[in-house]
Amino acid sequence: DYVKVIAETRSISIAAQQMGISQPALSAYLKKLESDLGVMLFDRSDIPLKLTEEGKAYMKYLDGVSALWADFEKEIKKLRSSQ
Repeated sequence: DYVKVIAETRSISIAAQQMGISQPALSAYLKKLESDLGVMLFDRSDIPLKLTEEGKAYMKYLDGVSALWADFEKEIKKLRSSQ
C-alpha cells in the first residue's frame, strides 16, 4: 500500500522512487485519500513526515485488512483443494 511505504520512508519523494511512480502522482493519491477519509494521515509541518494519530489508526487497520486478506486466500486455496 502506498501509505505504508510513505510511512516507512517518511518521505513522499523517496516512497515514489521506491514504487516507481512519480512524486506528483503519489502526492495526489495521498491528498485524495485524506480528503475521502476526512483526516490528515501525515503531519507535513516537519521533515521527515510523521504519522498523525489518525494515520497510526489507518496503519493499524491496514495491517488488519492485510491479515484478513491472507486468511481469505488460504481459505480459498483450502476449498479449491478439497473439490
